[in-house]
Amino acid sequence: MLRLHPRSIKLRHLVAPVFVVSLFVLFVLSFFSTWARIALGLEVGLYVAAALVFAGQVSFTTKGGFGIFPLMPLVFFMIHFSWGASFLVGLIREP
Repeated sequence: MLRLHPRSIKLRHLVAPVFVVSLFVLFVLSFFSTWARIALGLEVGLYVAAALVFAGQVSFTTKGGFGIFPLMPLVFFMIHFSWGASFLVGLIREP
């Protein structure tokens, strides 16, 4: 889609791909650098904290109630990671 309509991309569309790249880069660098381990921990910790907040919000406002709360952070991660990874694959893969 990006190749067909490059002007349609917005900054918010790049958040998930940047997240995936940063997780990968920081994970690899964490084997060699303390600051990378700290940055990776902060990134994952902030993501988990935000996911828990939004999981609570979704659980409170839907019919599933708090029964869906434990699954929502995993659902959020799967959505963001799959969107980001597929976006990146689409950039390097031939149409």
